[in-house]
Amino acid sequence: MEYTVRQTDLNGFKYKDYEKLVSSLFEERPELDGVFASSDMLALQVLKQCRRLGRAVPSQVKVVGYDGIAALEAEDLTTIVQPIKKMGELAVQYLLQQIAGEPVPLETILPVRLSEKGTT
Repeated sequence: MEYTVRQTDLNGFKYKDYEKLVSSLFEERPELDGVFASSDMLALQVLKQCRRLGRAVPSQVKVVGYDGIAALEAEDLTTIVQPIKKMGELAVQYLLQQIAGEPVPLETILPVRLSEKGTT
């Protein structure tokens, strides 16, 4: 099995940069048959590029996103769903604890789940 890794800008969300990244990926790897994207927004860009190129999803290219926000879109994206509400609640809780001078955990592990839909 062969794979390619592409790094996005970790300091912000730039949709046009995602478009360029995905376009160059398909140019460099026209035989590409699957993408695991680090976010659903990036995975949605992969789906758009597949449509532009006439590549059928999932028969020719399988796509998986990560974070679960694609449920807000009309796409039928397979994704790893994070507990976003719980993450926000814990962030506020830990911030308030830190402001109060209380200790906060250095690591918190929350469960994720696979939401398998029409792109795999």
